Amino acid sequence: MESRRINIFMFLIFGVMPIIIIPSVDDRFYAPKIYFIYFICIAMLLSLKNLNIKYSLALLDKLLICYGLILLLSTVFSIDVFQSLVGREYRREGLIAMFFYIVIFFIMYKHFNYSQRVKDLIFIFVVFISIYCLMQYYGLDFIPKDHIRNAWKRHPYATIGNRNFVGSYLILFFPMALMEYISNGRKKYFFVSTVIFAALISTYTRSAWLAFFVEITVILYYSHDKKEYKRRYFVAILAFLFTFATMDITTNNDVIKRVLMIKYDTVEIAKDDGGNAGSGRIYIWEKTIPLIIDNPILGTGPDTLAKALKEKYKTDDKFIKKNNKSLIDKAHNEYLQIAATTGIPSLAVYLIFLAAILSRTLKAIYLNNDMILKAVFCSILGYLIQAFFNISVVGVAPIFWALLGIAANLSEKMYS
Repeated sequence: MESRRINIFMFLIFGVMPIIIIPSVDDRFYAPKIYFIYFICIAMLLSLKNLNIKYSLALLDKLLICYGLILLLSTVFSIDVFQSLVGREYRREGLIAMFFYIVIFFIMYKHFNYSQRVKDLIFIFVVFISIYCLMQYYGLDFIPKDHIRNAWKRHPYATIGNRNFVGSYLILFFPMALMEYISNGRKKYFFVSTVIFAALISTYTRSAWLAFFVEITVILYYSHDKKEYKRRYFVAILAFLFTFATMDITTNNDVIKRVLMIKYDTVEIAKDDGGNAGSGRIYIWEKTIPLIIDNPILGTGPDTLAKALKEKYKTDDKFIKKNNKSLIDKAHNEYLQIAATTGIPSLAVYLIFLAAILSRTLKAIYLNNDMILKAVFCSILGYLIQAFFNISVVGVAPIFWALLGIAANLSEKMYS
């Protein structure tokens, strides 16, 4: 019974949650997802309570309790307590959301049981989102656009809300699909990984592309010990190259042009004029760091970056112009975001928490050579890399926290 409940919960988090939108409301992408997360987490907690399960506090539990207490204090002393509690509109990542992210981790960490059937069902939803991305990329869309996205061209956002967020979503599932194909050779996983790759290219999200290259390199290392694994790996690489070339040819070389933008950003930074580099990320980082210096212990409060920046730079004409053109409400670097909004101690505990999971996972992989754990490790690593240039959003973060819990669960079982 417990295993069945966990599998349903996992399916809802990984499969159903990302596709939930309500086109008739203004906040069609974010509010519906976070409310769904609230509902299924509360239901799952009540379900587990009825089983009268007893838990012991391990290192990861203590780190999360510490992290949660810092978030609570940051909210209490926030520049906007209510916003820190429920999250800013169109973001929804306040204290309550973070609490439920921790709940998702806890449930996966303590109760996860692997199910191939559930995994295959989840891949159906991932393929749906990937194909929807490709449709939008080529100008086809069956859901009416809202006022924010109405002017977007060749900007696939699917049911996630933005191409950058779709990129971070795809990065989480790509290693799992490719490793499935490499380990058992079933063609459906070859198809899934190729469709995910095509959608990833369509997002033009360079942070996700960077994460992809790291993931594909680590997967090559994990595939070197068997001849059949290597053969399937290079078959997949050839398919990816063909897909890349096809998409570039059919879009008048727009894909290559996007790749070459990396060179432009490098030149801008080298000229010490990097404010426009990385779609303005360097400029945002430069403006965010002083907030960390001003509020090093508890930050400005969860999800209050927009308000804090607006107050600090209210006489800065350049910032006002940029902010009016495109609202700066996130640091576009998850680590800077955490430090700025909830403080340096919060970031330190979070990084220690991640390091504890990753180190234990690597030890378990070394001892057991488990392909599932290798795939989960690659997914987490890819997410953490792209997070250096991207932001946490409610359509992706719950999946990431669930994967952290799965990694902790599997590695603890294997390592022990």
